[in-house]
Amino acid sequence: MQKKIVIFISLSCLAASTLAVATEKAKTYILQGLIENIHFAADKNGNNNRCYIAISDSNNNYYSNGYHFAARDICLMAQKAFILGLEVQAKAQGEVGWGPNYIVDMHYANRNACWPQAHYGQECKNESETMSQSIK
Repeated sequence: MQKKIVIFISLSCLAASTLAVATEKAKTYILQGLIENIHFAADKNGNNNRCYIAISDSNNNYYSNGYHFAARDICLMAQKAFILGLEVQAKAQGEVGWGPNYIVDMHYANRNACWPQAHYGQECKNESETMSQSIK
């Protein structure tokens, strides 16, 4: 009888902790750096419509260089950034506990770009010029 109670209590604790993980919201984080690699994967019909992107970010050791699933438009941006050697900033989300991580927003991050000054004599403030693509 005692073994059954212990097993029931253990399984109840496991179910409660699994439920707690499942009800947590997706974790959101930022990756900024160069595109390290892009991987296209074929679906069951042989179409290369799945894309995974790895971004090298020295400030985020856990997610740096890890593949993240991305929509086609974001993958096309990533390809351009990879070929041109442009730095990107990406907003990524991952489900807590399981599942793939997704890049939900990405833009080119050019730190040396600035808008032309409206008045002579003003210095460039090195504001980031960005082009972004988001999943809507």
